[in-house]
Amino acid sequence: MFSIIRENFNDSAVTVLPDNSSSDEAVLEYRPLSRNRRLSHPELAPIVDVANFNNCAVTVLPDNSSSDDSVMEFRPFWRNRGWNRARRHRSLGPSKCLLTVSRKDDKPVLVLSPKRDGPISLKIQLLATDGSRVEIGSLLKRATNRKMDFKGKVVIITGASSGIGAATAKYLAEAGASLVLTGRNIENLQKIGRECELVGKVKPLLVTADICSEDDNGRVIAKTVEKFGKLDVLVNNAGKGAYGSIESTSLSQLDDVMNTNLRGVFHLTQLAVPHLVKSKGNIVNVSSVAGTRSFPNSLAYSISKAALDQFTRCVALELAPKGVRVNSVNPAVIMTDFLRRMGIDEPAYDAYMKRSEESHALGRVGQAPEVAAAIGFLASDAASFITGSQLCVDGGKNVMCPR
Repeated sequence: MFSIIRENFNDSAVTVLPDNSSSDEAVLEYRPLSRNRRLSHPELAPIVDVANFNNCAVTVLPDNSSSDDSVMEFRPFWRNRGWNRARRHRSLGPSKCLLTVSRKDDKPVLVLSPKRDGPISLKIQLLATDGSRVEIGSLLKRATNRKMDFKGKVVIITGASSGIGAATAKYLAEAGASLVLTGRNIENLQKIGRECELVGKVKPLLVTADICSEDDNGRVIAKTVEKFGKLDVLVNNAGKGAYGSIESTSLSQLDDVMNTNLRGVFHLTQLAVPHLVKSKGNIVNVSSVAGTRSFPNSLAYSISKAALDQFTRCVALELAPKGVRVNSVNPAVIMTDFLRRMGIDEPAYDAYMKRSEESHALGRVGQAPEVAAAIGFLASDAASFITGSQLCVDGGKNVMCPR
């Protein structure tokens, strides 16, 4: 039985090993034609899924080919046709590529030689003993297809009982994450938990908690580690808004907003950091376009989100040497109950949403799942070289002139 264990085809080899082997027992190495030359289209570098070859031949085909258009077929070495006897096949024309086998350091090397610039699309199939063919995945994939997989990842999402938090919970549950969902509304939290369980593989851990409570924050971290043994991702989503200008905002109103949007985030992050350092995890803070632009009559909220953006940058700088990434998403107007919880009535809400369509370059307001997808990206391995960034999920609002 064999497994393909290396993934990025562009600069490194893909090595096929017996499942129980060590890394120096390679049977076949799959690498670019020249280690000193990059592929013509590095963004199309193949990602090879882990696949077991047990008593099966493996056939590499163009995506648009029939089963008779095989480029190369090779079989486990214990069968009559060994690796070193794998056949060399013809080129499939100018739009295809040539796969050959040579030897390097007494090991067979499978070489992919593009015949021209342009996308190369291949499939890898199993040829079962009964002659049937079973596709086991595309040899040429975008990196994000694999790296957006959250299986085995433990994720805390605060404010998960509604809005962006709830949408993020369902998005990551579908991606395979083990979730810890926190919020103050236990009924909504249970509803979201059931929805996540339907689309995910792991039943979420639900923790009723207030981000402003130091005891609650400690309990969230303790219960997470007790149940799952680790923490990989912290999504600081819980937040609140308030209307008011410099003339009308009270100190108690300012304290209330800052305690939720900044102080609580600071404390929960502080408690989570030791576990994130162990797992080389990451943090995604849910900020706002109000953190990067000025808007009237939302002074406390805008100040808190600007502070959260600076918090994101500072913590990213501090934790980068320890392998922990920290980023934020900065949504614009999103269709949630956030404004309703601030006390806006339905006619005013509808009028604001209609008016907001004109203040977004895309001509509409956003939806919570669109923000959830951005959070999922930043939290995933696909964003492994991104830290200290503010990702504006704003329909172009941030680049438009105020009006």
